[in-house]
Amino acid sequence: MRFGILALALLLGLHAAWTLVPELARPPRPDFPAAGTHAAVAGNDLDRALFAATLAAVRGDLWADGAILRAGGLQDDLDLGKTGEAPAALADARAMAERAARLSPHDARIWLLIAAIDARLDWLDRRVGAPLKMSYYTAPNDAALMGLRLLIATRSEAIADPDLQVLVSGELRTIVKNEPDLKGAILAAHRDALPQGRELIEATLRDVDPDLLAAIRGRGAGP
Repeated sequence: MRFGILALALLLGLHAAWTLVPELARPPRPDFPAAGTHAAVAGNDLDRALFAATLAAVRGDLWADGAILRAGGLQDDLDLGKTGEAPAALADARAMAERAARLSPHDARIWLLIAAIDARLDWLDRRVGAPLKMSYYTAPNDAALMGLRLLIATRSEAIADPDLQVLVSGELRTIVKNEPDLKGAILAAHRDALPQGRELIEATLRDVDPDLLAAIRGRGAGP
């Protein structure tokens, strides 16, 4: 009995250390998508994130943090519409994000990060659609993800997917009805969208916000 109690106590102690040490080692949780100006990643944050993830091994949230930090600068590239050759770090970031997705498939940030990396490499790549849809399925009403999701979806040939069209149209309706501060994201997406993406945006706004549709068309007709 005493040996069993001692063994159990040791196991509990090891588990507590395995849980606590990564929490102490990890850096502050990075935002993705980043809000406002994209601040440079602190020099040791990535090292801390990778150490914590390696130590915990099966913590998907820690691998997600590492992937987001490893992909530093990605969101600025997306805003500028860059495509093609990309830093080698993005390949590492995508590998970490895939590992995080296997461990924490409920984390919509991870799926959006994978879609964002694929979009950065090739905006027209239809592979963007699968992780993007998973981002919608796991967090359909997360306002923090809406702007980037809309941008990626309407710029990609994945927008030809009927299922993705339904998800994007639903998100447009949610923005108009519940997140009016994000209407600027609709304008930005429409400006850079593929023709099919623009058609989807306009068709949805025709039903839910004719005034915003008129503003978009008026801007397009300007000098």
